[in-house]
Amino acid sequence: MDESDPIEQARGFIHANIHSVDHFRVVLLLHDDPERRWQESEVVGRLRLPPPVVHTVFTDLHARGFIQPDQDGCYSYAPQREELAVMMRKLADLDRERPVSLIRMIYSRPTEPQAFADAFRIRKPR
Repeated sequence: MDESDPIEQARGFIHANIHSVDHFRVVLLLHDDPERRWQESEVVGRLRLPPPVVHTVFTDLHARGFIQPDQDGCYSYAPQREELAVMMRKLADLDRERPVSLIRMIYSRPTEPQAFADAFRIRKPR
């Protein structure tokens, strides 16, 4: 694994924090306009995603510290840790420079049941 490769640097972060391409699209939209306050319905219209998907993604992004709600029920990009801000800048750059590689990485993210099952896989010694 080449640690200088931005895709490899982002792999663990994506696998831990980005659950789907829709999840990435939402956080990237908010990241790209950090001063804007977004209602869920605006994101639904902008990205053409089902309302339950956007609601679930907003809930998860808030729990992970990427976005913050205001008193009006709108959300803004406001990473709670510097690591989140740094990695989102890298992911935004990767999305512009190597979008196919980034999307493949998101799709290759192991599902939780698969990761759990893999933990119990019996491997032959080498």
